[in-house]
Amino acid sequence: MSTASTLTKPTPRAALWRRIKLETAQFRMSNGAVCRICEFRQVGHHETETFRIFGTRASYKDMTWVDLEGAASVTVDEMRDPLPDEVVQAYRDGTGSDAYGGHGGSHAYLVHEFVDAVAADRIPAINVWEAVRYMAPGVMAHKSALRDGELLDVPDWGDAPPSRRGFRARR
Repeated sequence: MSTASTLTKPTPRAALWRRIKLETAQFRMSNGAVCRICEFRQVGHHETETFRIFGTRASYKDMTWVDLEGAASVTVDEMRDPLPDEVVQAYRDGTGSDAYGGHGGSHAYLVHEFVDAVAADRIPAINVWEAVRYMAPGVMAHKSALRDGELLDVPDWGDAPPSRRGFRARR
């Protein structure tokens, strides 16, 4: 019986994954608020993404919005804008499903926004400047974990230009 070398000698990435399975980061925001983000790679329930927000006046957890007045269940359809009918039909035709792709159905929205921005000659709402704002805190949190919890600043590369014309001028 032969065994593949990747099973007996893990790649550097696989070795790092085995070493750091759970990370929790705390961020102090520019307005003084504190935010905690948890990344749990090895837990007893795989392939699950969850999103929770807890604030001083309201919170969201497990499809429930809670504020000082009470609680209300919300559906996915109530939380997002509807896609154009032709986009929904294209996903149904292409996948045979009503699902809009991974990450809670965000793929169809991201693709639609990008294609619409190209057609309208504008910068997409989720652009490289926004994307790096989503990614940078995680990169810096991981870097902090590798440095035994050292406090690190999260860089900000600024805002997107107000129009594609401004983007073209900067090239």
